[in-house]
Amino acid sequence: MPRNPDIKELSSDEPSSPTYMKGVKEMEETGVSLPVDVRKQELRKVFSELVISKGEGKDKESVNFTPEEIEAIIGNERVQTYFPETLHSILGGRFLKNVDNLEISLLDWKQATLKSPQLFGQKPETINMNVEESSQLLGLTKEQFVQAALKKPQLFSRSPETLNRNVEEISERFKLIKKQFVHAALRTPQLFGQKPETINMNVEESSQLLGLTKEQFIQAALKQPQLFIQKPETINMNVEESSQLLGLTKEQFIQAALKQPQIFIQKPETINMNVEESSQLLGLTKEQFTLAALKDSSLFYKRPETINRNAEEISQKLGLMKEQFTLAALKNPSLFSSNPETISNNFKILKKLFSIGNTNILKMPVLLTYAPERIMSFYIIQKIISKKISFLHSVTKNPLRLAENELSAEDYKKFELCYNYLSALSRKMRARKKEPEEKSKFYDDMVNFVERFFGKPNEPIDREQISAFEKHIKKHLKIKE
Repeated sequence: MPRNPDIKELSSDEPSSPTYMKGVKEMEETGVSLPVDVRKQELRKVFSELVISKGEGKDKESVNFTPEEIEAIIGNERVQTYFPETLHSILGGRFLKNVDNLEISLLDWKQATLKSPQLFGQKPETINMNVEESSQLLGLTKEQFVQAALKKPQLFSRSPETLNRNVEEISERFKLIKKQFVHAALRTPQLFGQKPETINMNVEESSQLLGLTKEQFIQAALKQPQLFIQKPETINMNVEESSQLLGLTKEQFIQAALKQPQIFIQKPETINMNVEESSQLLGLTKEQFTLAALKDSSLFYKRPETINRNAEEISQKLGLMKEQFTLAALKNPSLFSSNPETISNNFKILKKLFSIGNTNILKMPVLLTYAPERIMSFYIIQKIISKKISFLHSVTKNPLRLAENELSAEDYKKFELCYNYLSALSRKMRARKKEPEEKSKFYDDMVNFVERFFGKPNEPIDREQISAFEKHIKKHLKIKE
């Protein structure tokens, strides 16, 4: 019969008795077969009967263990040292207690125990104390540490002091703020338990093999923390094989990988396949696409189907042939990985405020990559000074720097307020992750908003309109006079 998960727990957290272990040792010495199979059979029965449930009705969740999972559990030497009777008494209750303490699902804890079966024998109080103390020492919330530990369940059993000492020592060695390394370790939780000497050795050897400074490699590893634990020989081999397959020098590939460090750990065959398939789908030569990927390293690992779909959708939205867009994007490769809706919205703004058409885009595709607030800011500068600025020649400049050069001190303050306001609106919109239709309407509203206060392209603007815009912004941002 399944065990009742609400059964009272035993306080024992000890493995099988010394007497039993002494008997095991004597049988080893005399050559008599160990009773491992017998113990496994008893444990197998315990886990096969285990069904743990929580909640009622629609909220009810249950877990049990498959025969394959049970074999993996009872194969763990630590689990084999517990009396089946003890486990039978404590399993259900401890399982539920851990779930409640850590505020996770039954399935979450089941997956953790399958990765680290010794957790079955640990007291929930000990696990919870480890988690709370580790969180506090590392400057994390309890939830953050729990999520990291679910990826590397051994962390539930590790001494908080040891984990914290590891982090502090490696942060000091790498001249990092402790918080920087902690955030990297959250992405690769294995780092919390690694010896500082091992991590440091990996970094130094990898740096040397790649011809980088230690600081350069550390900065790359902070973006892709797996580099801290990857074998230096493997990283270097990946780089050399990828370079050879792509027809690049080792230095060229390394410079690209520093922009997108995950490339260091990708299989050379995968990178090469991505490049060849993308080239074929876009109608480019392998060399053309490779050179584009050197400028936008994400193209080395993005799915070819996604890149091609982006190209097709953007071409359609801009009224271009795919071949036209592809050749233009070679000048500004980030377009291959840009969101089609974002590019379309930018094009609408360019067309409405500056009468920028397809011809201009094909000559200067970088225009499509600028944020809406940047595009609008040039329009505002132009309206304030009552003269036309060559947008195509000035758009590459920093809007605030251009305004500082073109406007009076009084007008510059007003422009800066406008620019910050539009930037805040745009950031807020991007953070909301709305549907494409809603985003498109939002950017249309931004253009209409700017035109309401600064007039349409051919309309003159007077000082009252500028003051009205200023008052509106101050009211919106609750800035007191």
